[in-house]
Amino acid sequence: MLNLDQSNEFRRFSALGIFFGMPANVTIIGTFVPFEEDVALYQTHFGILDGLIPNKGALSTGMTGGKTLLKDGIAKVMGLVCGKTKVFAIKTGNTELEAAVNVTESDILRMKEADILPFVINTNAAITPFLTNILYTPYGVTAAILAAQLTKANSYNSLIGAAGVIITTDKIANKNINAAIKVLQTDLKTFDLLIDDFEATYPNFVEGYHSNAMVQHVGIHHSGIEGTVTDKLTGAVIFGATIRIIGLTKSSTTSLLGKYLISPVAPKDYQVQVSAPGYVTITVVHHIFSGAIGVLDFAMTAL
Repeated sequence: MLNLDQSNEFRRFSALGIFFGMPANVTIIGTFVPFEEDVALYQTHFGILDGLIPNKGALSTGMTGGKTLLKDGIAKVMGLVCGKTKVFAIKTGNTELEAAVNVTESDILRMKEADILPFVINTNAAITPFLTNILYTPYGVTAAILAAQLTKANSYNSLIGAAGVIITTDKIANKNINAAIKVLQTDLKTFDLLIDDFEATYPNFVEGYHSNAMVQHVGIHHSGIEGTVTDKLTGAVIFGATIRIIGLTKSSTTSLLGKYLISPVAPKDYQVQVSAPGYVTITVVHHIFSGAIGVLDFAMTAL
């Protein structure tokens, strides 16, 4: 996942690349060979940056999403189990059991990562002796349900330790991305020195260059996602693909360049789905960070 500064830089590099690639502008650029050569080099450098971005945070984003889904699932089930058991405890006057299960779904969601597994173990131990109680049986809490949550809690706990390994991978990717951004920033300094050569004959081109070369601070006020949808086999962009965030009314359709943007979106984990005629629908879990337009690309498989 790109941070805010990286996202802003990527957006302007991308916009400038599209601007340079417009047929009319290609003709104009071709009238000044040094500028034309630098544009070709710029497109190569942008391709390097674009190739690095899908790798940054790919593992940690998936891990974060997986951990969140596990915790949400545990909280939902254990919150319900505790609620039912609390009713049983109150009706039977078992104050010790009532105190042991006095936990809500919201309480579990607010727990520290390391506290999830001990909570499930202790709660299961408190409830298990009552599973065969004829007064408790109608509440629908079974040994299988408790065992399933214990399995999930163990899985969740294992992801906590793995996070440190992923951080190292992210740092390496982040370093490479920053290096690629620095090269492109140097390219823009060259353009700034040469662009005035077009002022007398192509003033609109010069104005368009300066407009697209400005840092686009979209992510400062809004959170969301953007990206490109392509054919997994050919690499060709897919026009008219629909990207939607499940559970929200937010959606977008890819442009002729295969690009999409969904913003503003509140920061949290979401299921994001992309569909297109003739292609297999893809659904992924993606975390949207506060104040940043994250990049989420899709490579679709044809039916």
